[in-house]
Amino acid sequence: MSYSNESVQAVLQEFGSPVYLYDVDAINQRYENLTKAFNQHYPKSHIALSYKTCPLLGILKTLQNKGAMPEVVSEFECDMANLLKPQKMIINGPHKTDKMLSQAIKQQFIINIDHQEEVVRINVLAKELGKVAKVGIRLSLGDGWNRFGFEYDDTLWSRISALQDQQSHLKIVGIHVHVGTGIRDYNVFSTAASKLATALSLWPFDWPIEWIDLGGGLAGISPKWQEEIEQHELPCLHSYAKAWLTPLTEVLSHHTPLLIVEPGRTLFEPFGSLLTQVVTRRHGDSERQSLVINGGINAVPTARVYRHPLHSQQHLSGLSSNSNKLSSNLYGPLCLQADTLAKNTQLEPLKSGDWILIKGVGAYNQSRSVPFIQTRPGVAGLVNGQWQWLRHHETVSDHLKLEVWN
Repeated sequence: MSYSNESVQAVLQEFGSPVYLYDVDAINQRYENLTKAFNQHYPKSHIALSYKTCPLLGILKTLQNKGAMPEVVSEFECDMANLLKPQKMIINGPHKTDKMLSQAIKQQFIINIDHQEEVVRINVLAKELGKVAKVGIRLSLGDGWNRFGFEYDDTLWSRISALQDQQSHLKIVGIHVHVGTGIRDYNVFSTAASKLATALSLWPFDWPIEWIDLGGGLAGISPKWQEEIEQHELPCLHSYAKAWLTPLTEVLSHHTPLLIVEPGRTLFEPFGSLLTQVVTRRHGDSERQSLVINGGINAVPTARVYRHPLHSQQHLSGLSSNSNKLSSNLYGPLCLQADTLAKNTQLEPLKSGDWILIKGVGAYNQSRSVPFIQTRPGVAGLVNGQWQWLRHHETVSDHLKLEVWN
């Protein structure tokens, strides 16, 4: 996303601040590049959209029109996805309601089972509907993410086979894995793929695997606080695809399943920013400054983990140089000690009214934002080179619609 001071001032005039800015054109291009990277290695690859990462229907509709399918982990997300009338949907997560499971069974959506009790519930629902539900099993590959799925060990397939034998209205045909988040080391994916290939070489059923869902996990551009770097390069999608698919070559050749990728963070994070303005300069001297801005931790919750890249008005005005930068603390507007967005970060001297762009916040921020002390910012999207509303600023009236009082 390329900005000039003039373009940012125009955005401020039309949309105000704080406001999320999403480069929808760049997201579309990233999606197309990801699709191409996986299809070059395996033509039956398909991209799914993680609704929890970025549940903005304007963006999701655009990507669905390009062929992406929704991936949802709650009834709320399922209801949102239904507004776009998808042909296919992926149902994941540890809490699947009967309503969403019944819809998935009737419409033959992809269901990835998280734990043993779900097997029994789905079998009962499928029996009531007079169907045989095709399902996948989520595997935990011993990578530290062991809260979800069935642990992979020497007893795995005997346990899975026993579950299958006990259900007459359910057929296990798929596999789902997810190895983490914010991953930059492609070896993590190749190691997981090798473990998965070993596991699937022992597939116990006399029918083929119909889908393999690889989850996501690839990082964006934001470094973590302990990393001494201003901004990471955008991860390489071809390296990501090769890391996953090379160890799985034999499995894919034998079973020819649908291969699914759910690239939440790396698809959305780099192309979303929060445009804010300085409210006041609390104190400052020739070496340090502390600034209060009008966007807080309620709008950028990932700032607790990630040191998101910052661009300031002076930076894009050509007034930036290493010699005039100050060690800066950036505080949000909340009456909350934890409302700190940056610490000891190098920024140009700023004053009240100057703008600051907090970059790399396109994943898990708008979806996790809360109306705490301040209402939630709206969202503007760059679509075909033009800025437009994707979601209006939240108002007091919006917040009070669910209140019951007199």
